[in-house]
Amino acid sequence: MSCSSGGSQLLAGGTELQQSLPPLESLRAPAELLNTATDGAEFTSKSDNAAIDGTALSLSSTQQDPSWGIWQLVPADDEEVVNLQVLLDVSAGNEAWIALANHSSGRWDFSGPHSGGFSLELDQASHVSEAGSVFVAVLAAGGDSLDVLRLLLRTDRRGWQPLQLETGGSSVGAMAIFDMNGRPAIAFQHVEAGDMTLNIALCDDALGLSQTDWSFVSVDATDGAGAFVDAMLVDGKPAIAYQRGATGDMYYIRSATAGGADSADWNNPVEIMSEGEVGLWPSMAIVLGNPAICFQDSTEFDLWYTRSSDADGEQEADWLTRQPIDDFMISDAGTCLRIVDGNPAVTCYHAGAGGIRYRRSSSSTGSLLSDWLEYVDIPKGGQPVAGQTRIVVSDGRPAVLSTNPFSRYLLYSQSSTADGMQLEDWPEDPLAFTESGFVNLLIAATEIDGRPAAAIHDFGANAIRFLHCNSPDGMAGGTAGWTESTVVASGASPLVDMAEVGSRPVLAWAGGNKLFYAVLLD
Repeated sequence: MSCSSGGSQLLAGGTELQQSLPPLESLRAPAELLNTATDGAEFTSKSDNAAIDGTALSLSSTQQDPSWGIWQLVPADDEEVVNLQVLLDVSAGNEAWIALANHSSGRWDFSGPHSGGFSLELDQASHVSEAGSVFVAVLAAGGDSLDVLRLLLRTDRRGWQPLQLETGGSSVGAMAIFDMNGRPAIAFQHVEAGDMTLNIALCDDALGLSQTDWSFVSVDATDGAGAFVDAMLVDGKPAIAYQRGATGDMYYIRSATAGGADSADWNNPVEIMSEGEVGLWPSMAIVLGNPAICFQDSTEFDLWYTRSSDADGEQEADWLTRQPIDDFMISDAGTCLRIVDGNPAVTCYHAGAGGIRYRRSSSSTGSLLSDWLEYVDIPKGGQPVAGQTRIVVSDGRPAVLSTNPFSRYLLYSQSSTADGMQLEDWPEDPLAFTESGFVNLLIAATEIDGRPAAAIHDFGANAIRFLHCNSPDGMAGGTAGWTESTVVASGASPLVDMAEVGSRPVLAWAGGNKLFYAVLLD
């Protein structure tokens, strides 16, 4: 390294400067959180001849005594450091030295001399201490003087990024998260002073990492709206299937605009069914270009399927064809509608079978009752099954997820064929995920990056956990073929939903009567 003319006899080899700074062992104190943009005056320590000048730190050295400051920068636990920019005010004829604490070598890494600001590349293993801090020193020597204006730490965020959404309500009810033209959106029941209405949370960013990215719109202010809910894009516009809890009727609503950002966009709710207590656990899919909904009836314990005759489903006449495709439903267990090998398929917990019943329509629309005559009661391998069931389609084959109500294991079973309509298509024993703790009966599942994934509520810790298979074949490698991560370690309620947005998993859940969102950054 070169030396400034004013301090050449002092800086040869950097030995004197190395000795002028505190040893790295003294910097291993617990971290204190600082902003990623840190003013010069926000130093951790300084030499006696360094002085605060407004928001800057002024360094004024002599031929014998260097002047220095040290800053402690703290990235978040889920952030990986990338680089550090040091902004300096160095007048003509003066120079600065910059040193990074290297915790691998136990020494300071010097850079310089510099006549102005400088950017330093950072290495996570070497430059981040055991306590999670980056320490940087700026020095003036040999009679040089300068001001340290600001330090900017650039990081790469990784892992799960949970965010509490300030909805303005006192609590939340049912929810459904979905991909809205490359951005996350959440339909949810908004509870305020006892009034329960249907709202939607809209995000103007692909990741939604900040509260300011989100806005909230009232969709249906009828009391009890959104007691059960599912949502998706229908012909490019957001649409929601939901129950009006006060009357127990099934409704569908589609925004008049692609953005759905105004309550006036949501002024056309369509009644689908009102006979009995209906609309429980709706599940939506696009079936041969038109929206379709599967839902439960807690009066007759039937499972209903209906497909709109139109691509937008905005008229009651679009939904006149509906079929009760199964009975013996348990009203506190959800259902799931997906497209399997080109045709609609449904899975649910069936009381008569005592487990998972899987039906796939024999036609591409499922519009006739005769389309739904065939079914398979999926083998349980001695594992009792209860609660919600979920279908994912991975490696071109359907799979189902559910919960053992006694052991509280998550169960996964994948068909060996594309349609799964023969008993022998399904393995005798499902995978039982014992690592997931106390799995609640309410689960979420979808495909992420072409591989099956699940989100569960661990009621032992009130945590949300995410499981992702390492290959499209969810049965390959057993449970060891899946990776588990914790989204949030505590404070979560049982309601959880999941979707894929931009090849990333996004989650929504309730916790402490609030609505939460998370996205996985990698």
